[in-house]
Amino acid sequence: MASIINAGTTTLTPIQITGDTSGILQLQTNGGTTAVTIDTSQRVGIGTASPNRPLEIYSSSATPLLRLNNTPGGGNNGIEIIYSSSYKSWLIGAGYNVGGGLEFTRSTTNGGTTFTTPDVVIDNSGNLLVGLTSAALTPSGNGFAIQTYSGYSVLSIGHVSGTSSGSPYAWFTYNGSAIGSITQNGTTAVLYNNTSDYRLKSNVQPVTTGLSIINQLNPVNFTWISDNEADTGFLAHEFQAIIPRSVTGEKDATKTEEYEITPAVKDENGNVTTPAVMGTRTVPVYQQMDNSGAVPYLVAAIKELSAKVTALEAKVA
Repeated sequence: MASIINAGTTTLTPIQITGDTSGILQLQTNGGTTAVTIDTSQRVGIGTASPNRPLEIYSSSATPLLRLNNTPGGGNNGIEIIYSSSYKSWLIGAGYNVGGGLEFTRSTTNGGTTFTTPDVVIDNSGNLLVGLTSAALTPSGNGFAIQTYSGYSVLSIGHVSGTSSGSPYAWFTYNGSAIGSITQNGTTAVLYNNTSDYRLKSNVQPVTTGLSIINQLNPVNFTWISDNEADTGFLAHEFQAIIPRSVTGEKDATKTEEYEITPAVKDENGNVTTPAVMGTRTVPVYQQMDNSGAVPYLVAAIKELSAKVTALEAKVA
């Protein structure tokens, strides 16, 4: 049977769907199931007949609730999202705790009414903070910031006082297994680590060609084209020929990319009247390398030279 539309019982409710006489406006389906309610305080409920926020969406299933309200969580302006059956929630707020910007904060109690320090903040300068509430080059708390600091971009990662040596700042994995990390070293340094456990290796043999490998390397002095700065190092393709696993890319590699020759022309309403003219060009793909690949050969070479010195000393003696 179709729902009945009739005049309300008060002048404040001129139209009422269903036969309700309480002054509450309701939309009902499925033989009397209330789908939408507007109560006498002008609160709208979807899936609930008793909304307690300006807009409340409810589902008895495992799907989250979404609340858009003026004062969720006891006074924090924003959007409160219920995310579990234990009635915890997220607050998406307009910088209530951080003096501007956008914050994402978890409820600390059942009922979704108590919020503490934000978990994620995008501050009013566009900095992304996780576990922190303000941008700083040297954060004192556990968390990290991707920020613009003193005119340059920086990633800052913090550990609190008392964090044990060896605790990770960054962890790198492949297919679920660790392959490298950056860890705290005491309280004044970090370690850059590659996986090197003996249990991952087989056919272990001593290096007997250290001096030969080192003699093939060609350290050079050079000047960087971009900033005219003098430097010392290696040419990647030469290093690659001797220690290939320490170099990425190929010599003289290039790629084709699209670029804008002339920009699009727009009218006063922002509509494109003349499309941009695009072209293609060939650009270099530069090689990269890790000098530390030479270290095992350097150690082996020193041991070879040490043995020769010892033999010569014995002969002289």
